[in-house]
Amino acid sequence: MTDQLYDGRLLHSPALLTSSVAHDFNNLIAIIESYAGELEFATEQAERLEMLAGIREAAARARALSGELLTHGRRARTADALPPMSPPAVPAELDRCVERTMLLAQRLLPQNVKVELHLAARGAMVTCGAHYLDQLLLNLVINAQDAMPDGGTLTVRTTQPQSDTVQGRAAWAELRVSDTGTGMSEATRRRIFEPFFTTKPADKGTGLGLAIVHDRVLEAGGSIDVHSEPGHGSTFRVWLPVALPVVLPLAVPASSSLADNAPYPANGTDTAITTAWR
Repeated sequence: MTDQLYDGRLLHSPALLTSSVAHDFNNLIAIIESYAGELEFATEQAERLEMLAGIREAAARARALSGELLTHGRRARTADALPPMSPPAVPAELDRCVERTMLLAQRLLPQNVKVELHLAARGAMVTCGAHYLDQLLLNLVINAQDAMPDGGTLTVRTTQPQSDTVQGRAAWAELRVSDTGTGMSEATRRRIFEPFFTTKPADKGTGLGLAIVHDRVLEAGGSIDVHSEPGHGSTFRVWLPVALPVVLPLAVPASSSLADNAPYPANGTDTAITTAWR
């Protein structure tokens, strides 16, 4: 009875639990960053410095994720003043994020998993924040690893943005993650993005990884699909909107040297080549 009451209190105060876990997690991250900083100061070997840089980068990503948990907890506890669900994400370069994330992921994969990387979306900026993109790709990689207990091949591929036939512009870039693992039945495939749904033992998975992937893709305005057959592996296809460059007006004081030498009228404001993304 006591255990049931305790579990009930936790279920009815998820915001408090979330914030508590995120707070303690931040403390652990601070310890990791501190040790990494001391080791960087104490060594001059290029290989070790590269490894320590990887630790610092992973810790920074973890801190960003724990920050999201804290924000979520604050939102849930302030029902009378909820902010928007997600602030607009700063667009990220798809291939660069994939390269960086896979460099970290390869350190986590067992030796019997071969990684193939085929990147063809160089320069494509997508409407998904870099740490969101890292998060969804890492979850797809971990899912693929779990599907290959005896080893296999993990293939990560990006494609050139595809044109929107309606508006005549580049609209979508694709990220594809494939494995040669056990695959899944149609019944499992239909439920794969449900929160807490898992075919793994209780101590091996929470059923949240692919649900997080699904949410991240939808938040970015994209879509996701999966093709799988028992014994023939799985392929997850993620389509993300391409961010559009925007030329912003730049105020130029009439008395400035820029205004004096500009090839356009110095009337106080004009259009300069200042690029943002949306």
